[in-house]
Amino acid sequence: MLWLALVPVQGARPSVKPINASLLEQAGEVLDHIMQLKKAEPFLELVDPVRDGVPHYHEIVKIPVCLRMVKTRLTGGMYVSVEELQRDIRLVWSNAMLFNQDGSYIFKAAEDLSSKFEHAMEQLQSGSSAGLVPASPRNRERSSARSTSGATPETLRRTLSAGMRMLKRHEKTDFVLDESLREL
Repeated sequence: MLWLALVPVQGARPSVKPINASLLEQAGEVLDHIMQLKKAEPFLELVDPVRDGVPHYHEIVKIPVCLRMVKTRLTGGMYVSVEELQRDIRLVWSNAMLFNQDGSYIFKAAEDLSSKFEHAMEQLQSGSSAGLVPASPRNRERSSARSTSGATPETLRRTLSAGMRMLKRHEKTDFVLDESLREL
């Protein structure tokens, strides 16, 4: 007789309300922005050992993950905390740095994107998230809602400027100020 054990996939769980839905949503927006960067292209899809000519990939990388997989889990409600989301995104970067040689394009891109992600997450968790992601229509709606709940357009403009100055000091980045934010 054959017995089967059902073991859940890492990170798989039924959809439940996240502990901090707002922060998780904002972290998702940071992920969206990072996924749009040119340097993120190698991390969007899982490595296919045959297609990519690296037959030994799974001998080195034991838990493969890509940014689209993380995004799918996020939109599917599989993360109940920002820490879970961060763990999987960090795994994308660490897998790339484990498999690729230090100094290679992929290794450097993983380091750079990791740094950008960590910096953006620090800002989100400290409550200073202005200017970290471009203004999508959804972000603009949220920004408008904030301005009616006590923050003046001038306050938002100053916060946005401060956030952009911090990003520029951190490193020349691919984070750009969306033109629609200039009208604040």
